[in-house]
Amino acid sequence: MATTAQPPVRFHDFTVPTHDGNHLAATFVEKTDQPANQVVVVCHGLLNTRYSRTVRTLANGIPHNVCLFEFRGNGASTGTTRYTNYDEEAEDLRYVVQYLRNARHCQVRALMGHSKGAAAVFLYTVKYNDVPLVVDVAGRFDMTASPMLRFTKEQQRELDTKGECVWTLFGYGQDVPYIVTAADLAQRAHIDMSVVQQIDFTRVQVLIAHGEEDEVVPVSEGRRFYEMMRRSPTYDPGSDCLTLAPLPHTGHVFSEPHEQQALLAAVNAWLAKRWAQIEGPSLKEQA
Repeated sequence: MATTAQPPVRFHDFTVPTHDGNHLAATFVEKTDQPANQVVVVCHGLLNTRYSRTVRTLANGIPHNVCLFEFRGNGASTGTTRYTNYDEEAEDLRYVVQYLRNARHCQVRALMGHSKGAAAVFLYTVKYNDVPLVVDVAGRFDMTASPMLRFTKEQQRELDTKGECVWTLFGYGQDVPYIVTAADLAQRAHIDMSVVQQIDFTRVQVLIAHGEEDEVVPVSEGRRFYEMMRRSPTYDPGSDCLTLAPLPHTGHVFSEPHEQQALLAAVNAWLAKRWAQIEGPSLKEQA
């Protein structure tokens, strides 16, 4: 059976400086059959890197140029990360978007985020509303939902008695202690993702893709995002600006080939309907 040759792919590594002195490690994945100035930015999840399985699935599987980067304190990026630095990560995303526009002269046409990275994408979009396509993959809506289930009894005891614990080790060498504090947990409980109802649907279209068998972030969280965004004063129920895509037989980390195929099928079908039709105000402002 004949196969279709894949176009060559080029990888360009670079760093993005932040105003507070950090450097965010990034890779531009250039699909040579695509316009060089059009790009999708993909954000990784908690304590992960630009090489995570879900990020690589999207980078390899969507037919567009992709920029992958690592939030501060993750992977090869400098700085420190925290359990509740959602706003910092949204601003890291801003640095990357602005770098791509100003230094590489790109149109940033889509943002995608997995798990914690989805929160950064949504918080960015609420604040800036300047990237026309947004994809949430398995993001969490309710930040009060049972975080203690993530900790062992000993870790819970340390949180109660010492006010902090080492939750896990992370980093390229898996040797960096990740410290969670009681203050982190209290702060996390006050993160209000209902702000997504402020997304301007005259400028932005959103896809919510969530595995129906996700045991880390239940699919009900995706449905809550969907219902909250429908409350936006700019949401038009007669339009195609908001899509919920539950993914059958699919979990949180997309470790199996059938899960990766399900994610890509949903994302690529959604992109295919919109990519050539998004010459709206947000892209004109990037020109």
